[in-house]
Amino acid sequence: MKELNEFCPEFQEAAQYYTSLNSSGDQSVLVEFLRETQDIFGCIPQDSKEIIAHIMQVKPSLIDTLIKLYPSLCDQKYEKEIIVCNGSTCSSRGSLALLKKLEEKLGISCGNVTSDGKYLLRTQKCFKQCGKGPNMKIGDTMYNHVDEEMIDRLFSK
Repeated sequence: MKELNEFCPEFQEAAQYYTSLNSSGDQSVLVEFLRETQDIFGCIPQDSKEIIAHIMQVKPSLIDTLIKLYPSLCDQKYEKEIIVCNGSTCSSRGSLALLKKLEEKLGISCGNVTSDGKYLLRTQKCFKQCGKGPNMKIGDTMYNHVDEEMIDRLFSK
């Protein structure tokens, strides 16, 4: 395990702060610590997870579970996020088939980052644009009435 003094000063300072709170096992504090770590590194690296688990006195598997439960947390760096709506209206209009198409096209499963670190693929329950579905967001750009041809055009490069 990497020692705390081998990390950047920002993470060392955060670790010292969360150690001083004496709030071991407090899940809300743990999530705050994970968010701050992600702000420092751009993701939550594996070696930082071990330090965080030690400081918070939790199993490393809990940290992995929280990263999966909180879509805003990620343990891999990426440039853009692709979010496919999986709400009931978009799902009834084929968004799950579009998700499968994206998984094939990008070579990853939902919740993962492409090998080049360009995209994180995930789902979201609703974008509140149900009448225009299926909907997908890439970075800050929203796409409505998405179909397989649109995915082919967007990811043919």
